[in-house]
Amino acid sequence: MTSVSIYLSTNYVAGTGDRLAARCAAHYLSVQDRSAETVEVAHSANGRPYLVAGEGLLSISHTGSIWVCALSDKPLGIDVECHREKDYSAIVRRHFEPGDAARTNGADAEFYRLWTARESVIKYFAGSLEAIRGLCFLPQPSRAGEAVALALRWFASLPEHTMCLCTERAPEAVRLHRIEDI
Repeated sequence: MTSVSIYLSTNYVAGTGDRLAARCAAHYLSVQDRSAETVEVAHSANGRPYLVAGEGLLSISHTGSIWVCALSDKPLGIDVECHREKDYSAIVRRHFEPGDAARTNGADAEFYRLWTARESVIKYFAGSLEAIRGLCFLPQPSRAGEAVALALRWFASLPEHTMCLCTERAPEAVRLHRIEDI
């Protein structure tokens, strides 16, 4: 069974992400009756976090005081963005494919759905921008009209924020934990 655990903090302080990720990973492993003597988080050359002992895969995102960490045994990516009053037209022109750009048409909600989808897919592919070149995201990830085997799921857990999880297939279970409760 493929499952994903998402850990959320609303009190994030810059510089504490690795410690939080290790805490989340220890909880994730204990819930699955797997334990690790020590859970250590390191970063690849491109900055992607990983668990040193390879106990699972993780993805991290933060915006302001919000911090999220997703853990699974399968590749995944997560992104969270705070809604801000801003003109996104330059970002849309530069980074979105025409089909996705047309969907935004000044609608902040669609912009955030697309932006978090893009970011979560980039993280899924370990930071490779090339992997998303030519990829349209809505209504379903596709390239040149052909579906791409990715599942996107958005969460409305926080007011004024959009959060998107990317996995290869829709997980059978997604558990949301508040870090303050673990």
